[in-house]
Amino acid sequence: MTELVRQDMLKVFPQLADVKIEHSWGGECDITANLAPHFGRLAPNVYYAQGYSGHGMAITGIAGLAIAEAIMGDDGRLKPFEKLKHPSIITQPFLRKLGSFLGSKYYQWKDSR
Repeated sequence: MTELVRQDMLKVFPQLADVKIEHSWGGECDITANLAPHFGRLAPNVYYAQGYSGHGMAITGIAGLAIAEAIMGDDGRLKPFEKLKHPSIITQPFLRKLGSFLGSKYYQWKDSR
């Protein structure tokens, strides 16, 4: 992963050829069906923020601000996000549960190797 990032970095910033990349991260990245993050309110004082589809650094600040403002009584920034529809790839509830279960077991197995 580090070498791939380094190659791309040097295409844009060749002057960084002597700079060492000290830390890097790579891993699986889930995406939502509509590629949009999901954040909103489930019930009074119960908020959620999830599904950033690899774009968490860019959007978590807005999600956090919208949720914080809603907690303080101003939900104007949160309301538009609560109205967004987030379709499921799998439409049958039973299959969604089965898919979630099998997916979590697969990644538990993969992580244990």
